[in-house]
Amino acid sequence: MKKILILSIVFFVQYLTYGQDSLNTQKSTDNRDKQVQLTERKGTQQARYLLKTAIRLMDKGLFKKSEFLLTQSIDLQPNNIDTWNFRATCRERLQKPDRAIQDYNQVLKFDPMRYAALFSRSVLYYETRRFPLAIEGFDKLLNLPKTETQAIYFKGTNYNTSGETKMDKIVSLNEQDAEVYHYRGLAKLSLKYKDGALTDFNKAIELNTEEPDYYVNRGLIYLEKKDTLQAIADLQSALELDPEHSLALYNLSLAGRNHKAALTALDKVVSIEDGFPSAYANRAYARLESRDYIGAIADYDTAIMLDPSQPEYFSNRGIAQKKARRYQQAIRDFSQAIRLDNGWAKNYALRGEVYFKTRKYSDAIEDFSAAIAYNPSKGNYYYNRALARRRVGLMAECCSDLRQAINLGTTSAMKALAAYCKEK
Repeated sequence: MKKILILSIVFFVQYLTYGQDSLNTQKSTDNRDKQVQLTERKGTQQARYLLKTAIRLMDKGLFKKSEFLLTQSIDLQPNNIDTWNFRATCRERLQKPDRAIQDYNQVLKFDPMRYAALFSRSVLYYETRRFPLAIEGFDKLLNLPKTETQAIYFKGTNYNTSGETKMDKIVSLNEQDAEVYHYRGLAKLSLKYKDGALTDFNKAIELNTEEPDYYVNRGLIYLEKKDTLQAIADLQSALELDPEHSLALYNLSLAGRNHKAALTALDKVVSIEDGFPSAYANRAYARLESRDYIGAIADYDTAIMLDPSQPEYFSNRGIAQKKARRYQQAIRDFSQAIRLDNGWAKNYALRGEVYFKTRKYSDAIEDFSAAIAYNPSKGNYYYNRALARRRVGLMAECCSDLRQAINLGTTSAMKALAAYCKEK
């Protein structure tokens, strides 16, 4: 009996000790869990702070610094789709197409139906000459199920963590699809699939009759098919929409002639008379028309070296720089063109567009105002100034400009007026 009692006491002590050890172990586990949760919470908060800071830097055009902060945010919170999307946009602006594509791929892993990411990636495939991948991407976009929210959306880049999209213009569903058809047509044309490209350009024009580039590119195909009358009709349609469309003007001058022969002739002129600046300028036009922007810039460089007094050389080189997304160089060229001829409204408008693209909205407003002062009958100048004024919060002035743009025949301003200015 005494032995049993002793054993019972021993077991009881062991039980108490085990219970205390279990309690201590549980407390330790709970503390570790709380510490992990606290660390994760702090990491999430830090990631969000980095994201918001990066967005502010993007709004100021500081894309390199923004990219660095977005990378840190992704390291802390790798499952945030918006951070990947912002970094992709940043890398586009920094002219890092391959890395931007990698980020868009990650976005699409999270959300395979995200329209903006699919569109941007497809455009990057096109711009990096991966035409089959570009066509595949545009096919997917056209086959996405249409939703009510796609009926009207804002064209531009989403820089707002709340999900609101800040945009350059309002785009209808038809215009949205038209742009996809247009890009797919360009990709097909690059692969020498002219009939497929023509079909896509036809569809783009059917959906949006107000975009001059669509007519110019379709006109180029008709030129190659030697359908001169149809080519001239398309180029004239482009010029009706934009009388200063340089590519339409140049291609109209080539209508009825073999474009390759014209380039060959210009090559001969340059080789025989290498001190002839207009020969380089004319060949630069041809290269610009064929979307060889780097070649066009090189020829304008030579033309300007031979004759730096011609404002149109700087202006046209600025257009090539803009097309090649060399925005700072474009600003310098348009500025020099203005110094040589400060009454040319077009150069103020072109520089204003680049300032807008680089988010220098006050400078853009100043330039669009100068363009209006020299040519007050151009509705598009009022429309662009309205968009810039909206970005700096001048809503009354924005709405006034939109109404004036509509009065001058810029019908695209109607959608912006309906969206931004609530009529009473």
